[in-house]
Amino acid sequence: MNQSSARAPRKSRRLPNWLRWTRTMKTAFLDQLAASCDVAQAAAAIGVEPIQIYALYRRDARFREQWQEALAAGYQLLETRLMGHALDTGETPGAGTPPATQLALQLLQFRHGAAKPARRPPKTMTPPTAEQVDAAILKKLAAIERRKARDSQD
Repeated sequence: MNQSSARAPRKSRRLPNWLRWTRTMKTAFLDQLAASCDVAQAAAAIGVEPIQIYALYRRDARFREQWQEALAAGYQLLETRLMGHALDTGETPGAGTPPATQLALQLLQFRHGAAKPARRPPKTMTPPTAEQVDAAILKKLAAIERRKARDSQD
């Protein structure tokens, strides 16, 4: 038995070449994303693959904005739940048991860091022209010559 026949056959799940996104699908995905903060889980909930979601994310600027809003809402919900857990001592109020201060501080610190604006999607790169490449090379060669001249003077 050779090695190639010993391998298990690969399952290939062929994704459709295109997917018609309806407002209902987008809304359902965004609702699930806000509830779970998990793209794969939200995609599965509407019956699509994460790669299809990410393709829509790259193409649709409005969807990207809604995605960020859904994640912000999801993280707010998560933070609220975790903060409640951190502050819950399991005792009656006023019993004197301190809350889980470290967890609460970490959550607040995370919240402060998460307030930064989201990265912009990468711009589509166009290959440089031959003139741009030549100019960049000549600029670097000139810098090397200047450095050599400076080093020889020292």
